[in-house]
Amino acid sequence: MSVAEAIEQRLAYSVLIASLSSLDMALERQQDWARPDLPVYVVPTKVRGDTYYRVLAGILPKRERAVQLMGALADEGLKKSVQDWDVRTTGLAFHFGTFGDTEANAKIRELLLLGIPAYKVPAATTADAADRAYHVYAGGYEDADEATLLEEQIARAGLNRKLVERVGVARQSAE
Repeated sequence: MSVAEAIEQRLAYSVLIASLSSLDMALERQQDWARPDLPVYVVPTKVRGDTYYRVLAGILPKRERAVQLMGALADEGLKKSVQDWDVRTTGLAFHFGTFGDTEANAKIRELLLLGIPAYKVPAATTADAADRAYHVYAGGYEDADEATLLEEQIARAGLNRKLVERVGVARQSAE
């Protein structure tokens, strides 16, 4: 199915690969592990008062697909263990707009300069592949309480974004 034929769906699940205390380290792991068939993104969160940066893989509509991805990541050696807790509900994120590829990449760089790790998700479109649209999101949370740290960072940057349900087109390889 091409993106032009695809419909958007709620993308509520991801697999936790690592939880690191440094944004720079998390971004390095994101770069190391991301590939065209595997979106990898970073989510800041507080755990017992400390800030951690979760490195998550996959942006999927169904929990079963996330479980399958977790197994595949373990088989590849990218993930050390398979634990039920590592399949995370991540369907809430901050939306920064929908853009063409070049503009989406520029927005991601702009947000990163503000300390906001953002990522893009394909959007449903009727355009040709060269004109694909992407949603730019930051975060991936189960509930608003988990998102407080990033929400505060967004506010400090002078931006006003609300936590929304993450939607988009799941990548073919993850289906």
